[in-house]
Amino acid sequence: MAACHASAPALGTAARFHPQDDKRGTLDLCFRHLAGLAPADVVAPIALPEGSPYGRLAIDKDKCTLCLACINACPVKALSDDESQPRLRFREASCVQCGLCVATCPEDALQLSARLDL
Repeated sequence: MAACHASAPALGTAARFHPQDDKRGTLDLCFRHLAGLAPADVVAPIALPEGSPYGRLAIDKDKCTLCLACINACPVKALSDDESQPRLRFREASCVQCGLCVATCPEDALQLSARLDL
């Protein structure tokens, strides 16, 4: 019995990246590669259960006084300031949803939400 591979669906192009020194960096490259293979209408943020290590940070601009306490509390440097103008920068790919920024904010201006944004 001969195997027929002609009808097997194409899996897409092979990934062309090397593993990084850190697991999260390698996962980020995997997510980017898979998102590139998916149809455009499928690539949207994926809701995750609370406590997941990926997600976004909502900043209430009316409450935030730019005291920068959250930046100093972030262990993974997902938050930073902008030297050219007064504002916070957030890098979602780095955030581990630990909640230290939320707990440290004296203005109660931050809120975490778990999701995976490809």
